[in-house]
Amino acid sequence: MRGKSYTFYIASTPGKLRKVIVPAYVLHGVAVLALIGSITVTVAVGSYSRMLWKVGNYNALRHDQETLRSSINNCRAL
Repeated sequence: MRGKSYTFYIASTPGKLRKVIVPAYVLHGVAVLALIGSITVTVAVGSYSRMLWKVGNYNALRHDQETLRSSINNCRAL
């Protein structure tokens, strides 16, 4: 008894078809790998966006600090 398999017909050259038989477990394995890959990409994008948010907050804080320093120096000069 043979296991379940899928048949794909692929157009290779004009007028020719290739018949490719793929076992079901191969397609299931590809689906699992695609799911793992999509989860990995989603987590990486989330981590990178969180890092950009933190860098933006840090840069805003540095800008505020420089603004305060310059205003204090201007007050001392008067």
